[in-house]
Amino acid sequence: MKKDNLINLVRKAFFIDTAIITKTDSWFLLQNSINHILNWQTFSNKSREVLSELYGNQSEIIEHVLKCGDKIDKDTNYENQYIRNWIYSNKEDKLLFICEIVTKLATERNAITIKIESDVWDEPLSGDTIKKLLPSTVKMPYNAFILDVTNYNWTYNNEKVKTIHFSKFGENEKYINEKNIHGMFVLVIYTDDPAANVIYLDPNKSLEEHIKMGYDLKGTDDIEYLLSRLFSIAMYLENFKLDKSRVVIGKQIVKKNKKKHILSDKQITVIRLKQPKAEAIIEREGIEKGKINVSFLVKGHWRNQSYINSESKERYNKLKWIDSYFKGKDKDKLQKIIEITPIHRRKK
Repeated sequence: MKKDNLINLVRKAFFIDTAIITKTDSWFLLQNSINHILNWQTFSNKSREVLSELYGNQSEIIEHVLKCGDKIDKDTNYENQYIRNWIYSNKEDKLLFICEIVTKLATERNAITIKIESDVWDEPLSGDTIKKLLPSTVKMPYNAFILDVTNYNWTYNNEKVKTIHFSKFGENEKYINEKNIHGMFVLVIYTDDPAANVIYLDPNKSLEEHIKMGYDLKGTDDIEYLLSRLFSIAMYLENFKLDKSRVVIGKQIVKKNKKKHILSDKQITVIRLKQPKAEAIIEREGIEKGKINVSFLVKGHWRNQSYINSESKERYNKLKWIDSYFKGKDKDKLQKIIEITPIHRRKK
């Protein structure tokens, strides 16, 4: 059974839909309520009192779990029963599976897809800055979105990446203090391989820390490469969302497709990102004994810029986007040529 089809079949068999996302933004509650639904038939006591002990005064989540459970108890569909039995008998840790389900629900509900106009998001200067950031300190443009990189050669585990589904969940003070849970950042990477790749991040640990600690991540070089790009793109969108020369927002109709669990036509928001760039790409070469003797293009990147507070005179750092620029011998002359006479690609 293909993994992408399995997710849709499980949602159908357990009556899990986007409504659950509207009940809470707590990762602890979402993770546990979906796990409760997936294991519904294994619980001997399904009373409201038992659920109240688990979820406290979270009445909306309790009602939703009971509603799904009631549907499961009454459902006689053979295919649904088969899927439920398969899930019950699968003793593996369901965390990654739940991460994927929740992220698909969140991205469906938000219906936002980000597309990039060119593949110029791999500047090493950005990667060095971003890998030291704590995810919790990054202001994301949306709590859930899909990054479409179908037209570019991004890879993960030697497979071409098609889309990356991102979701972010916070946590309330109660669960932070009692259970030391600080929310979750989830990325689901879809490649040519039907099996999705799920990565979850602790918001209070940097990408660098996740890589060093292992976290059972496959292809750490690929992960560092993909995450630095995704965070760079997300921060760029958040920083320039009002600049129409860089961020173009439009609407698109997605047609009904039962195989993809799209039950009716729906409208999604499509965001296209652009970087001001020179049309000529000059290779980084010709550096001798520390001296740059040719001009080259430094791609747009993030810098951890140092500032001084005008009142307290204390120094602090803040991320700053640096647009593409030319560096090296005759850089000013070359920049003027590019600005005055842009090079246009010939139409085929």
